[in-house]
Amino acid sequence: MNQPMPERNFTPGPGMGPVAMPQPVQEVYLDQFPQPVVPQVQAPIQPMQAPMQAPSPFSYGGMEESLLRSAGLQAQAGRGLMRAQQEAAQEEQNIYRTQKEMLEGLQEKQNADLQDYEKKVVPAMSNLQALGQEIQGAKYEGFWAKKSTAQKIGGALAIGLGALGAGLTGGQNYAMQIIDKAVDDDYRNWQANIDAKNKSFLNQRQYINDLQNDFKDKQQLALAYKALAYDRANAQLNEIAAKRKELEALPNFQLLKANIQDNRNKTYLELAKLKAETAKAEREAAPTAPGGGVVQALQAVPKEFQSEAYKELKSVTEYNKVQEDVVNAFKDAENISLSAAVPGFLGGNSEAYDAWVAKIAGAIVGKVPGIKSDQDFRAIVKPMLPTWTDTNRVAELKKQNMIGFLRSQSPSAPILNSFGYNLAPNFNQQQAQPVTSQQRITPALQAQAQAQLQAATQALQKNPNDAVAKQVLERAKLILGQ
Repeated sequence: MNQPMPERNFTPGPGMGPVAMPQPVQEVYLDQFPQPVVPQVQAPIQPMQAPMQAPSPFSYGGMEESLLRSAGLQAQAGRGLMRAQQEAAQEEQNIYRTQKEMLEGLQEKQNADLQDYEKKVVPAMSNLQALGQEIQGAKYEGFWAKKSTAQKIGGALAIGLGALGAGLTGGQNYAMQIIDKAVDDDYRNWQANIDAKNKSFLNQRQYINDLQNDFKDKQQLALAYKALAYDRANAQLNEIAAKRKELEALPNFQLLKANIQDNRNKTYLELAKLKAETAKAEREAAPTAPGGGVVQALQAVPKEFQSEAYKELKSVTEYNKVQEDVVNAFKDAENISLSAAVPGFLGGNSEAYDAWVAKIAGAIVGKVPGIKSDQDFRAIVKPMLPTWTDTNRVAELKKQNMIGFLRSQSPSAPILNSFGYNLAPNFNQQQAQPVTSQQRITPALQAQAQAQLQAATQALQKNPNDAVAKQVLERAKLILGQ
């Protein structure tokens, strides 16, 4: 605190009397006065807060901040979820639209190819037929084959007759020269015309063949691409379902998936049929180079799809070849005594059975899954033939069972069977399948056969020409050993 200044006397100089100096005004300082007491506001005690501890989240300020932050995060999450759902829905729409446009485009192209084919091949076939008929009916008609030739010959005769009438020499020879030349010209023209028509006939026939092969290749390409597009659609659908599990429970989702698979199977079936037709035509046209059109069609398929398409086509081709070989093998083995071979089927020794196995197994072993040796083949054949005495029925049953087994092993059998092309031999929907390698003559099977025998017998009593009843009766007898 400042102190008051001390009083000072001023001593005058010579000639000056004492002068009293006025006291200076004393300075006033605020800190000389007592300061007012300002009440100190103490911060509220935070609940559940210990000294030197961070503020509790349940404090008023922390709670408000937490609520605001939570609300913000919730809103952000909601917006993110909505955006994700919109993106997923858009992705599905894009996939559907892409697949639809691609398949519609393929269908339009296939229809356009068909129309183009019809426009080209119909007139070409008509022209070809007309040419063939004309060539087949063509024959040389002598001097009067062409009007111009007849006129020339007539003129030459007139000249010759006139010359003879006038007594001119050489007129007859001159006329004959004209006639001979006219005949030669007429013949050469006729032959050239026939040659040209023959050439045109061959050219147009080749043109039609090329057109047909080209059209089949285009069809194969379109079908292969269409089938693989269904494969891609199915894969994309599964990928979406893996991300969104709730979709699998929706009936519409399952229906869509079933429709895609159904269309895929039908397309592959169409492709297999067309491929078989093309392969047959190629074998007849060029035995040294089978399957060329198929290879060309597959080469035009995108690379990522080629292996799948080729695998499908190859499996059908191999199966058809095995089946053809088996049928031929059965024909070759028809001269073998079946009654002599039966002991071999039952596990005994039989030269006839060994000979039969050698013929049939050659067409099967190593080509059918599960049959890698003669022993495998014998193990499959053995339960097919109980001790029946009727060799004709044994032969027929043996053939039916073996072909049925091969067909059941075909890679394409599930596809074909799913659309009514049942590869296993059957009589109709009212009848059971013939005995296969997987079945045994069990008591239940015998009871079923006995019931079928009675039903078929009654049906034949009413209608002796009932073909279905005859087949059911025959099968029941085979099972019962009658």
